[in-house]
Amino acid sequence: MHRTNTYHIETITVLERKNTLEFDRYDILVNRLHPYREEDYQGREMVETKDIEGNLIKVEKEAYEHYLLFQKKLQSLGIEVSISSGYRTLEEQQQVIDEFYSRYPKEEADKMVAPVGASEHHTGLALDITVRTHDDYLSNQLDNEKQGNYDKQYQIMETVCRDYGFILRYPKEKEMLTGVSYEPWHFRYVGYPLSKEIMDHHLTLEEYLEEKCLVEE
Repeated sequence: MHRTNTYHIETITVLERKNTLEFDRYDILVNRLHPYREEDYQGREMVETKDIEGNLIKVEKEAYEHYLLFQKKLQSLGIEVSISSGYRTLEEQQQVIDEFYSRYPKEEADKMVAPVGASEHHTGLALDITVRTHDDYLSNQLDNEKQGNYDKQYQIMETVCRDYGFILRYPKEKEMLTGVSYEPWHFRYVGYPLSKEIMDHHLTLEEYLEEKCLVEE
């Protein structure tokens, strides 16, 4: 019994050391002006899970562990959720773009999907989290009428996410700052307590990092 406990403690120590020394940059900004760079994510550990359609997807390990806690909390509040999109390669992002172009006019599609290299999904830290209703999950791309039917669930998710290291990445009335329309389903893992600081002050990641840069200067 004593030897088993010792081994368990040593395993936890190794995991903490790996996160701290090899990858601990959860506030990296990725957008149209700051494209994804593979070298920024050296040491990142990915895990596999399944999306709402049963397809295998990848998520950064720490982000996924905290998503499970977030999901469990929402379940206790009567909200069933699942991941509809996690990590995407550059090639997979192009496939998403092509799909949007086939469904919407180009100008409209460009407002709904990020160019290759500018998507947070390349990081593995961004999750599209969708709500379960009746016997199915909502689509990410909801029209205004359908989205309004689930405002209460999304508002609860926005309030709770900070406690689990997530921020609502593209909030309302911040489109000029993020360059992305309001997406109540798109959550980004930044770690706690940074998530609380950003959400409590109603900031975007862009605003937080700009303020941080000014303070450091």
